[in-house]
Amino acid sequence: MSETSDQTYYEILGVTPDATSEEITDAYRLLVRRNADDKPLFDRITEAYMALADAQSRRQYDQALGHRMRHAASAPHTPEAESQHEQAEQVCPACGSKNAAGNHFCGVCGLVLRGPAHASGRPKLGIGVIHLPDGDQITVEHGEVLLGRSAKCSIVLSGDRYVSSQHAKIQCLMGIFTIQDLGSTNGSFLNGERLAEGKNAKLRDGDVIVLGRTEIKFEIR
Repeated sequence: MSETSDQTYYEILGVTPDATSEEITDAYRLLVRRNADDKPLFDRITEAYMALADAQSRRQYDQALGHRMRHAASAPHTPEAESQHEQAEQVCPACGSKNAAGNHFCGVCGLVLRGPAHASGRPKLGIGVIHLPDGDQITVEHGEVLLGRSAKCSIVLSGDRYVSSQHAKIQCLMGIFTIQDLGSTNGSFLNGERLAEGKNAKLRDGDVIVLGRTEIKFEIR
C-alpha cells in the first residue's frame, strides 16, 4: 500500500464506504502491523481510522466526500461561476486541493479543515487547550503532550501520587486530537469511561479527562 494524496480515508484503509465499524477496525489493525516502520503512512492510516471509527466524524466525512463528488459532476464551468467558486474556497495545506469554505474535511485527502480560508489560503486548524486544576492552560497545536509525574513529561503532575510517571499522552495529528493511556497503574478516564491501554481515543471540545485523582478539561478553539 502506498500513500497518495488523492486517496480517500476508505481507500487508505482498503475498505468500501459501506464497511461496518468492525471491518474498519480489522483493516486498521492489519495495516498498522504491516506499516509500523513507515511513520508517514502509519500516521495517515491512524488518521483515517480515527475519522471513520467515530460515527459522528464518519457522517461528517461522508457528507464532505459526497458533496465533492456531486459538485464535480454538476458544477458549471463558466468563467463567472469559477470566479464565484474561488471566492468561497479553502485550500488544503496537505495536498493543495480546493474545498468549499464550509467543508470540515478535504474532499481529496481527508484532512480536517477548520473554519474559512485565510488570505494565505491555509485553513485554520483547531487548537487544543488543556485546562489543569490549578488554572494553568496548555495549548496543543501539533505533536504530542506527555502527562505524568516524571520531570521528563510535558505536563508534570507531581502532586498526585496516583498518577504514573508517564501516565498518558495527548496528540494532535492533522487536526484530530486523541488521548492514549500509556499503561498507567490506575488508568486514564475520558468522560467517566476507562481508556484501553495503548489505544487512541478521540478528544472533543468539552471532554473531561481524569488521571489518578487529577481532573483535566479539554477544549478545542
